[in-house]
Amino acid sequence: KMATDMASENNINCQNLLQENYASTSTDLPFFEVEKVTAEAAFSEFYDEVKAIEKRDSVLTSKQQIDRLTRPGATYFN
Repeated sequence: KMATDMASENNINCQNLLQENYASTSTDLPFFEVEKVTAEAAFSEFYDEVKAIEKRDSVLTSKQQIDRLTRPGATYFN
């Protein structure tokens, strides 16, 4: 094949790939609605994690909770 034919074929393949990927991720929602859904999902995941930590910590004494939060490498939510 000639170089121009190969370049044209590669361009068509790239366009098809982009269209397939766009079709698989596209929604009928406007951008701000998609962003809202994403934010709600992120908050829900965060809230579930906080509730799991609260449940896990509910059996700890006050001293054990403080020790867990102040150990090296510990992280907690503000």
